[in-house]
Amino acid sequence: MDRTPLSAQRFEAYFRQADGSIAHEDELKKAIFYGGIEPSLRKIVWKYLLDYIPFTATTEQQAEIFEYRRKLYESIKQQWQSIVPEQERYFGKYRDRRHRIGIG
Repeated sequence: MDRTPLSAQRFEAYFRQADGSIAHEDELKKAIFYGGIEPSLRKIVWKYLLDYIPFTATTEQQAEIFEYRRKLYESIKQQWQSIVPEQERYFGKYRDRRHRIGIG
């Protein structure tokens, strides 16, 4: 087993398909387990490893997933931002966490 970090060149040439999906999922995971990932590739690969996007998702499907997740985040953040002081008094978890989402 190759113990060198996975390079962007190898990732694009061997694992990424023309449609944007990822082939050889088990081999990819094994290559990462034994060799790691070059730092420049981490922001791409972690999304697959953590199931943020499926390995089988095409470029078009990935764009849809990113857009859906962005809208979901904005919706949740909007809900948090709409809490009025009276509600805040009764919502202790909000008070404890509001700094984490950039409110107050």
